[in-house]
Amino acid sequence: MLVSTICRRRSSPTPHPESSSLAAVDSRERIDSAAPSTDPAALDTLFAKIVDLSPLPLLADRILRLPLEHPADESALVEVLRTDPALTASILRRVNSSYFGITRKVIDLAKAATLLGVPELKNLALTVLVKRMFDHPATYGTYDREALWRHSLAVAVSARKIARVTGVVPQHEAYIAGLLHHVGTLLIDLHLRSTFCELIKQLNEHVPAYRQERELLSFDQAQLGAHVARCWHFPTNITDAICHHESPAQYAGENEKLVYVVSVADYLCSRAGMTALGVFNTTPPSDFAYAILGVDRVALAIIWDDLLTHLADATDF
Repeated sequence: MLVSTICRRRSSPTPHPESSSLAAVDSRERIDSAAPSTDPAALDTLFAKIVDLSPLPLLADRILRLPLEHPADESALVEVLRTDPALTASILRRVNSSYFGITRKVIDLAKAATLLGVPELKNLALTVLVKRMFDHPATYGTYDREALWRHSLAVAVSARKIARVTGVVPQHEAYIAGLLHHVGTLLIDLHLRSTFCELIKQLNEHVPAYRQERELLSFDQAQLGAHVARCWHFPTNITDAICHHESPAQYAGENEKLVYVVSVADYLCSRAGMTALGVFNTTPPSDFAYAILGVDRVALAIIWDDLLTHLADATDF
């Protein structure tokens, strides 16, 4: 049963004018927003429907399944990426952007793999593929789907920076966990539209969004995101980070450090003004969070200054 595997959380306005009707933004199939149910079978059915409506692109699935442990694996990754010319073009545009600071123009994926390394190229490809899920614009009240994308990318970049400074987890794992940490929000936006609009109306800076999600839906976006990521064959450490980043103190498992990396990155990006839903109501990390990551005041200052300096470049995707 789904409810035996999804994560559990604590359960614990001013309406906003609609600037662009979410209901008219795109023609994706949606699920009727019935009253929230705590019935395990009902939640199983709902999550299964959302998974069916949100398949991982075949190319992303192939990338995830590629072994990347030997020199020959680089060529295999490049050949897979070359099967999608639009993906290739997007990757090369990003490689040649100011963010990477490469002085000579890169015109070939093989050269990009050599310069960036296979894990970076893999994450860059997954980033392009995930971004396609955000391509239909939508705004409502404080919410902007494009802003949600920028927040997700900012957290990915910030999580990688925290991993680099602290050395507690591999950087490429921190990046992809950060990139997907709010994928559940996007899926609620796309497939449970009327309930999502009601959530946006009720948002305020005093109550974390996940508590309001549980009140309206009987689950929160992180639970949904983790479940879908499991169905997409992402590894357990990534799904754990997605599932628990909003209340990491409730997690007791082997991926604790990655959970806290994403949690801290989420808070820092939100504090810097790149929020997921347009309202800054992210719970500050505890002292334990910084302790487990080995982040002292000096390291935190380095991360924060770098975040403020490079956030715009990092999210210009």
